[in-house]
Amino acid sequence: MLLLIFLALWAFSLFYGISLIRTDRRKLGIRYLIIFSVPLGIFTLAFWLMDYEFLNCMFNGSSEMMDYCSTL
Repeated sequence: MLLLIFLALWAFSLFYGISLIRTDRRKLGIRYLIIFSVPLGIFTLAFWLMDYEFLNCMFNGSSEMMDYCSTL
């Protein structure tokens, strides 16, 4: 439910920001577009820094593999 609320606010900030840029309130529209782009930047940075080899080892390994996974 929280994710749906977040997605609705995210979409609202995108569409409302675009509509404000087309009017006289350009600064507020640019602020809404910045608010729209911040979650994209956070998710992109998180995926870029994520250690996929460690996650693959933890999710697909057995209980004996946990010591090996912690050394990665």
